[in-house]
Amino acid sequence: MTDLSGPMQPQDPMQPRYDAQNRLLCSARRRDGELCQSPAMIGQRVCRMHGGSAPQARSKARLRLAELVDPAIATLSREMVSADSSADRQRAANSILDRAGVPRVTREIEADTAREILLTRLLELRSQRDGTDSVERVAEILTITDRKANE
Repeated sequence: MTDLSGPMQPQDPMQPRYDAQNRLLCSARRRDGELCQSPAMIGQRVCRMHGGSAPQARSKARLRLAELVDPAIATLSREMVSADSSADRQRAANSILDRAGVPRVTREIEADTAREILLTRLLELRSQRDGTDSVERVAEILTITDRKANE
């Protein structure tokens, strides 16, 4: 009876593999049956040789990555509101602003002006993405965030 617990055990194809540089490896198999050792394309599970450079695969990968933007920003906004230290809140806020493309300014601006700038930028980003959120909805989100920050 053979022991299948060692290196001869087939690897689960749904388990991601990583190389020494912590890059995701291609999940496809080569012609000789061995697992491909090439890094997977960004946002995909396969390398360029196994279909990762196909236009439809690239567009699907872009969509998968774009779908992660809103949850990531929601996580950062929760961290910004509920962080224990001021430094953590500041880092989360800076990360959100960097990702939103809001430049850092050294001059002080009024809270209402900052709110208008942020609201305008959020509306631009939303309309570029899908055009579904209204001014009222974004203003409501900002109001809820302000209330939580003041508590």
